[in-house]
Amino acid sequence: EDGAGGGAGEPAATAEAGEAAVCLASAASVSGAGVLLALAGCGPLLSAARTAYGKLQEGVYGLRATLLGLLLMALLRVNSAESLKGKDPDHMGRLLGLKRFCEMKTLRRKLSEMAEQRQAAAWHRILAKGWAEADEVQIGVLYVDGHTRAYFGKEAVAKGWCSRRRICLPGESDTWVNDARGEPLLRVTAEGHPALAQVLAEVAAAVKEMVGEREVTVVFDRGGWSGPAFRQLREMGFHFTTYFRGKWAPWPESEFSEHTVHGGSREEKYALAEGRISIAGYGEARAVVRQCEDGKQVAVVTSKEEAPLLEIALEMFGRWQQENFFKYMRAEYGLDALIEYGSEAPEDREIPNPARQAMAKELQKARSSLKGMQARYGRMQLGGQPGEGSGAAATAEGKGKAASAKRLAAVRAEVAAAGERVAKLSGELTALPKRVLLSETERAQEKVLPGERKLFADVVKMAAYRAECELMRKASHHFARNAEEGHAFVRMVLAQPAQLRVAGDTVEVIFKPLSAPRYTRALRGICDDVNGTEPRFPESPYRLHFAVAGDGQTGHASDGPCQEV
Repeated sequence: EDGAGGGAGEPAATAEAGEAAVCLASAASVSGAGVLLALAGCGPLLSAARTAYGKLQEGVYGLRATLLGLLLMALLRVNSAESLKGKDPDHMGRLLGLKRFCEMKTLRRKLSEMAEQRQAAAWHRILAKGWAEADEVQIGVLYVDGHTRAYFGKEAVAKGWCSRRRICLPGESDTWVNDARGEPLLRVTAEGHPALAQVLAEVAAAVKEMVGEREVTVVFDRGGWSGPAFRQLREMGFHFTTYFRGKWAPWPESEFSEHTVHGGSREEKYALAEGRISIAGYGEARAVVRQCEDGKQVAVVTSKEEAPLLEIALEMFGRWQQENFFKYMRAEYGLDALIEYGSEAPEDREIPNPARQAMAKELQKARSSLKGMQARYGRMQLGGQPGEGSGAAATAEGKGKAASAKRLAAVRAEVAAAGERVAKLSGELTALPKRVLLSETERAQEKVLPGERKLFADVVKMAAYRAECELMRKASHHFARNAEEGHAFVRMVLAQPAQLRVAGDTVEVIFKPLSAPRYTRALRGICDDVNGTEPRFPESPYRLHFAVAGDGQTGHASDGPCQEV
């Protein structure tokens, strides 16, 4: 294995670590070879994993093969270990420099081995800090939002609000942090289903470790609305921007001014105004209001006093990039898929008192009943209608004032009894503690889903998505419809077959032309851009060079017009 990589450098080091060295071999056609464009830039991902996990048990499939194999699976949309049963292990192995990729049972064993170390959080933080340092411009604005993973198993799991389904479902909630482009940076998990306002401080502390003393604006939706939370963010050195929550008087149309956004061939106009809004628990804050074409006004609250109006509006409405990220990850990467079976006992924590909630509902019903009785008593006093049990015949015959007084006294007694019940329930509700320990309630049998392996899988998917976005940005210089078709085009490139030619420590990856000349030209441009970074296969001496057949190679990719009819 020491000489399998063709050199005495890194291959020997990987062999000493107890795993097979990288040995790329020539091949006429390797399906899915487009993933090498993404794997070439995954050195930081693997080095961070080495820092967190060290090495795995000795064998052919070590940390490098397992991690890069999982990344390859994500990029090729093989979203579970069970899906490997329908894939060719020889083809996948060639892309990893191995004779073949591992089978399902081996991959599960390696995942269990890494899960036992419980280093996924440490690996995630190292990676997040590296991503932030690599592109400081994009972390000036961070989008924060919660995401609920619904659970449909048989375990007793706490319920939480699933916004896309508009219903409470068993599951677990995570808080995600994305950069200004909508690419993922950080995932924070809290037990139960806390509101975004409750976890903002914890998320801000994690972001602080990642970005240091740089000035950052945190953008989130109405779920994070809280005056005390806003104050905490400002004390920690963060700016905030969010939608206004509550009722407010519409701004006069005369205060709005028009602002134009130039986005390539498209122009978008914003009618914006600004003012001041008082927030309980925080004080006064700047308000930026947008008037839509239908006349509806949307108010945005921010702590950024000097920023232009258009900048605030674009930061806030750019939050939909994060929503699009969740939708894309669920559809393409199986973000909500169940990673493993089983459950764990949760840590004992304080929760809202269920007895108090039940008492509050009973008190609400008692107050509603009292209000109805008081209304009926008032009508009887005014003579508008008879009391209960009088009957139409008794009214027609007009029984005397004594009978009316008797009925009025009976209703008065009912009102008094209902008032006493309301007072009693109100006292009992006040005496109950607002929060109690989970173990002291009927929810003591609740479980939580295992989180270590899920976090590890999510980090791999985050890295795969970021690699896909990096290729999409490279395509933007060569692909006219990149904004509309960029992700679909990159998916096609990743699955593209190629010929591998190995000469010494150089591996030439020659792609076949794509279905249309514009796709082929864009792929050629991506190859040139990636070649400019002097790519290498991670933890190996192999240098990669990408080309398209027809660029001095075999095959032909015409630059002429498409002959489709």
